[in-house]
Amino acid sequence: MTALSPDLIAFLKAWYEWATNGAPQFEPFNRGYGLCGNAAIYGDRRLVSEVVHLFPNRYPFGSGDYHNRFARQSQHECPKRLAWVRERLIEAGEMVA
Repeated sequence: MTALSPDLIAFLKAWYEWATNGAPQFEPFNRGYGLCGNAAIYGDRRLVSEVVHLFPNRYPFGSGDYHNRFARQSQHECPKRLAWVRERLIEAGEMVA
């Protein structure tokens, strides 16, 4: 796995904490956005680019799942997305619940 920048680790940690603690809409993230969209809210283009380059394709957790969750505003509940973020944080040496 590619080494993650401190900014990316901070974003993933903030997103994971938000997603696993009620995910209040727009505080600071958007429930309908995936990680790339929320990276744009959190940081700059460089951060978005770093997130994009971690994935093998545009919808790494499934295109159908993404679109359904976008409509339901529930991207933060996607088990695959949550597991992926948790795994990256653990690999980076972060403590996660």
